Amino acid sequence: MVRIIIAALALALSPITAASVAAQDVADVAERADRAVGRVLTASAISLGSGSGFVIGEAPGNGRYYFLTNEHVVRGALDLEIGFRNGNGVERYAARILRESRGYDLALLEITYTGTGTHRPGILRVADRELRRGETVFALGFPGASAIAAADTSGVNAFTTTVTVGTISKVYDGSFGSNSGIIELVEHTTLINRGNSGGPLLDRCGHVVGVNTAYIFGDPSGEDINNIFISSSPNAIAEFLAPTQAELLRATTCNPGFTIGSLSQPATIALLATLATALLVAGGVLARSQMAPAGGAMRVSRQAGMRKVSSRGRSPSKGGGKPVLKLAAPEAGLRGATSFSAEDLARGVTLGRHPEADVVLPQGETHGVSRHHAELKITNRQLTITDLGSSNGTTVDGTQLAAHQPRQINTKSVVRLGTAQLSLSRPD
Repeated sequence: MVRIIIAALALALSPITAASVAAQDVADVAERADRAVGRVLTASAISLGSGSGFVIGEAPGNGRYYFLTNEHVVRGALDLEIGFRNGNGVERYAARILRESRGYDLALLEITYTGTGTHRPGILRVADRELRRGETVFALGFPGASAIAAADTSGVNAFTTTVTVGTISKVYDGSFGSNSGIIELVEHTTLINRGNSGGPLLDRCGHVVGVNTAYIFGDPSGEDINNIFISSSPNAIAEFLAPTQAELLRATTCNPGFTIGSLSQPATIALLATLATALLVAGGVLARSQMAPAGGAMRVSRQAGMRKVSSRGRSPSKGGGKPVLKLAAPEAGLRGATSFSAEDLARGVTLGRHPEADVVLPQGETHGVSRHHAELKITNRQLTITDLGSSNGTTVDGTQLAAHQPRQINTKSVVRLGTAQLSLSRPD
């Protein structure tokens, strides 16, 4: 079998159209979805970067929203900002990462409006139906090549989405790399390039049917491969968001002509003209390696990855920093103690039976451990555990926790996921 090479993606566009799709269909989808799609601007210790993403719902608090993008877009970012075109201006939002996964190559952000007026972006619904081979799909995003070609690289043109059209080739289980878990993927022919990473793949109703993530461009013999693009599916999106409090707006049917769940436009526009040409062209060379992780943020970045562990010996990607906590759960199948740094715990360590949990407990089912059960985290220098809405609950010293309410613990605490006890200790 030919082993294909998946290169990190980001997406640009020479406009193409599907023969069965009228130009008006393309324009309608782009217009409906446009206000929900934002440009992601990142700054790491070694580079600047750019990607795409979209709003999936309102978050608690005024002017706050849940925003979905690729994990590789925000990997290693020390500073994040999201920009949305609004008429002749650009509205900007500060952003923080709530959850990220290299396996899904997805990141959930909470974005907060920083302008002086009022701005309410659109919200995209995610399809909750069977996807059909051959159905028409559209990609929206911010390919860097398009911005470089524009006369104005620091104003509204840099925050104007581009749109391409293609079809779904097939839906199947696969992964974005040899160290990633198996998830449901959508293969399609909609042109995407660097900078489109994290943007939505949409059906004719403007519903999300995928998050654009990667493209296949060649095989080991050097033979070019054209028009094969990969997105995570709606089911993968829902699985990734399951441990969070973000609730998806779902769409079970597609009837072209519906109005997207959007919010009113503001009268006040805050200009964002801080994106320089250097930002748009910044970046490095993505290694052309077999099954390389998608990396379309137009940059080279570094990331101290979360250590991924299970009793089956999943290859870890160890985070940096001195270990501050050791964890074991023999009853649930994690017999060897695993160490985590303060950096790991600051980002959050999820526990459960799902392959994408940071700590996989494969024998937890007999003890009532859920797929996404709990999260360990350091907040304000305090170690906490939070039940993620598990079926059989989490207890601390005999007291059952309310879902999504952090509880402070220490190494002497008796913590159980269902009936499986965790062993917490300090490193030697």
